[in-house]
Amino acid sequence: MPTQVAEAARAAGIKRIWYASSACIYPESKQTDENLDGASGLKEDDAWPAQPQDAYGLEKLMTEELLMHYDADFGMEARIGRFHNIYGPCGTWKGGREKAPAAIAPTSPYPAATPSSCSTPSSYATP
Repeated sequence: MPTQVAEAARAAGIKRIWYASSACIYPESKQTDENLDGASGLKEDDAWPAQPQDAYGLEKLMTEELLMHYDADFGMEARIGRFHNIYGPCGTWKGGREKAPAAIAPTSPYPAATPSSCSTPSSYATP
């Protein structure tokens, strides 16, 4: 799908595109510790060599690369945002992948959680 969207944008003369990527493009091993081995956060270089967290991360990383080529080849400037999920107690709303819809809900049925109330110390560090 991302290839078709990028090509349709190019064919329509779109000059700038924004892509919502994910922290899943980073290796999972770099997301298991809140201290990040003393680093202040994930950085661009951490995405390579490519070892995305899962197939979803691989698709996001591939699309980032595709859009960089569309910029170089066709002058279609791409801006990329890599989101991290941080919503809700221990990182999920009802235990599934519904974090984004829950994050935009005006109110939450769940009380605010603190990292100390979660079962794993990395609950707020992992997407």
